[in-house]
This record gives sequence, structure tokens and C-alpha cells, in this order.
Amino acid sequence: MSEDGSVSVITPLAELGQGGTTAIAQIAAEGLGVKIEDVKVINDDTNFLPFDLGAFGSRQTFVNGHAVLAAAREAKKEMLSAAAHMLNCEAEELDAANGSVFFKNNPDNPAAPTTREVAMHAVFNKGNLISGRGRFVDETAPQA
Repeated sequence: MSEDGSVSVITPLAELGQGGTTAIAQIAAEGLGVKIEDVKVINDDTNFLPFDLGAFGSRQTFVNGHAVLAAAREAKKEMLSAAAHMLNCEAEELDAANGSVFFKNNPDNPAAPTTREVAMHAVFNKGNLISGRGRFVDETAPQA
């Protein structure tokens, strides 16, 4: 998550016209609590992307989606920790959705910060970029 609140998702998902890039953006936005228009999926530079087993068996959205959700959840913990620092509370008291951070017991609080404001606070007041990393390993798959 950049200081302006934009989110970059780096994934080896190959877009073959099935809508995988959109699905990944939706999963990241929902998992992190940001607006989908703030998410950019980077999946087009093989010199930069992590290894993937391939685009076969209708597995891309399932496998990459689980990895992206894990990364979004990890980043959300960091984001809520930064928000708690801003609001002088515990991170467990907070949640985020649709670009806003809010108290779980008062989701309509108009004073709640946006995820962009939290990202700026994390960078400029705490010296941290908000990030997450995820992978998916199918525990039910046969082992070699």
C-alpha cells in the first residue's frame, strides 16, 4: 500500500480473458477494506513476477485468489495497527471497509479516517509502508 492509499497486487495470474485480474482486484479490495478503484493488479512482467505453476485446470483465480486474500489480511493487520496508533486505541477495536477505517462498535462515526489517511500516517508518522505477503498451498493435494 503506497502512502497515497493505492494498493499494488503483484501476482503471476495470467489474464486470458476470464476476468482473473478483476477477481484478484476484488479479493484484495474486500480483504483489505479499500475501494476497488484503489487497487492495481500487476501481472504482466515475467522478469518481476513470482513463479506460478501455470494457467490450467481453472485454477488461477482459486490459487492466486487465496494467496491475495492472505496478503490482504496481513496488510490489513498492519493498517489497523497504524490506525490504532492514530486513534489511540487497540487495533482489535477497528475494522475497515470500502476505504474507511471505523470502530467496530460505531461503524457510522463520521470522524473515522480513510484508508488513505491511515496509509499516510503509517509512512510519514511511523516510517512503515503497509504490506502483506501471501501464498496458497493446497494441503489436500498429493505430495511428491
